[in-house]
Amino acid sequence: MIGYARSVSAPVSLERQAAALRRAGCSTVHSDDASSGRVLRRGLEAALADIGPGDALCVVSLDRLARSSRDLFAYAAGLSQRQAHLVSLAEEIDTRRDNGMFFGVCAMLDRLHDAGDVDRRAVSAAREARGPGPEPRLTDAVWSRLAPRIASGELSAARAAKLAGVHRATVYRRLGSSSA
Repeated sequence: MIGYARSVSAPVSLERQAAALRRAGCSTVHSDDASSGRVLRRGLEAALADIGPGDALCVVSLDRLARSSRDLFAYAAGLSQRQAHLVSLAEEIDTRRDNGMFFGVCAMLDRLHDAGDVDRRAVSAAREARGPGPEPRLTDAVWSRLAPRIASGELSAARAAKLAGVHRATVYRRLGSSSA
């Protein structure tokens, strides 16, 4: 196994991680002591370069490997493509023994994350198209149910406003009436 350690603060943390990785059976331990996202992680690059088919990258904890779920998904995909494995001591993950289940779950979560990105972009585009300010409380869906009932006289504008949770002036604006 090839070990990787990353410290976010003290060098003592690196020493402890390296010791734990060696106890777990790592023949080589690469490390980085920089935590900034802008700093190159040469230790991680070296560890990944040492990994071949059948090898395992071992970390004390997944947060030492990846700074975000997206990073984790990318590393998991890269190891899986190389037919390599991932071992995380704290989370008791060992892809040598789980028949690829962890990598499969990471791939699924990555796809869900991508779908969420698409949804967030659509919501963002809709907000931009709508313009500044809060989202309208009297949505088109609610209005499509209330408008016919108001037009038929079944509901007053005041009662419709109460049902929709808006001020009655909002209902009058939608009706195109200037009287309140």
